[in-house]
Amino acid sequence: RPPSRRVAQPLANMLRPTNGLRVLVRACHSAGGPRAGYNAATSSGYFRPDPMQLAALDHLEKVYARVSTAHTGAGPAGVYLHGPVGSGKTALMDLLLQSCRGAGASCRRLHFHELMEHAHRQMHKKRAPPEIGADLAAEASLVCLDEMALTDIADAAIVTRLLEGCVSGGAAVVTTSNRRPEELYWNGLNRHVYIPGFCEMLGRRGVVVHELQAEGDTDYRARRADQGTRRKAEASAVGGDVSGDGAEAAAGGVRYHWPADGAAAAAIRRSFEARGGALGRVRLPLGESGRRGLDLPLANRVGCVVSFATLCGSALGAADYLELARRCGLARGPRGRGDAVHRRRGRAL
Repeated sequence: RPPSRRVAQPLANMLRPTNGLRVLVRACHSAGGPRAGYNAATSSGYFRPDPMQLAALDHLEKVYARVSTAHTGAGPAGVYLHGPVGSGKTALMDLLLQSCRGAGASCRRLHFHELMEHAHRQMHKKRAPPEIGADLAAEASLVCLDEMALTDIADAAIVTRLLEGCVSGGAAVVTTSNRRPEELYWNGLNRHVYIPGFCEMLGRRGVVVHELQAEGDTDYRARRADQGTRRKAEASAVGGDVSGDGAEAAAGGVRYHWPADGAAAAAIRRSFEARGGALGRVRLPLGESGRRGLDLPLANRVGCVVSFATLCGSALGAADYLELARRCGLARGPRGRGDAVHRRRGRAL
């Protein structure tokens, strides 16, 4: 299929106007390689040059050469990119993703929780983890996994065989994480059984482990948000665009409402109804059986208005949040074609 013209949201968050997004995608697709996109971003002022990011690009360029030329024996089998939040891990991975698409390679991008949900569903169909990984490799020559984190013994028990099946099937695997491989599943049950084997597999299969530490401990997400806040601090007493990026606004350039009073609630409701029709009470089925559910007091086809207490004070897990995101048009799950990217701009507020 033709390469997608949209990059994942974390990359968009590091840009200014939407024309910067187009510049980056065009650079990745035409010039070739993630470094070309990075150079375009820095020369245009959208990214700030960072020596640590440039060092990470050396490894990603080798993955690009392998994937774009279909030489599965050349270059690393993948990159495990770890570092603190806001250091640019996801942005660099997305540059690689767009570059490989521009070269005509088949690519798959998943959040790590989506991958594990997909794997457990397939295991219920009597598929073994290595087979599931090989299936992913048959679909894509590049598999990008964002935000790898292990907190569940069920995930820890299969992740090594799952990713090894993907790599042995010929796909390059690029993963981002806030933790070093040896720090995954910290204090987890039977951790000594699973994590040493995972680290050994990375080295044996030729996956490069690289630490990305932003220059001066910079959090580029905070830097981006601070720029937008300064530009829009006086925008409105009720609503304003905190990012400075009008194309990402929910409606009319408004990204937040303050104070949280009746006027703000009415504005939010008008915004959702203008894009998705009348808001009403919906019960979202959860789990394989659908017997569990989450009551959404105000929802339509593009999003929902729900309290923080409902989302974070209830007995919900990663799979439940993924289902909510799909219901509200925010993400495409691993069962669909393409990537786990934001499809529509519905917001859970």
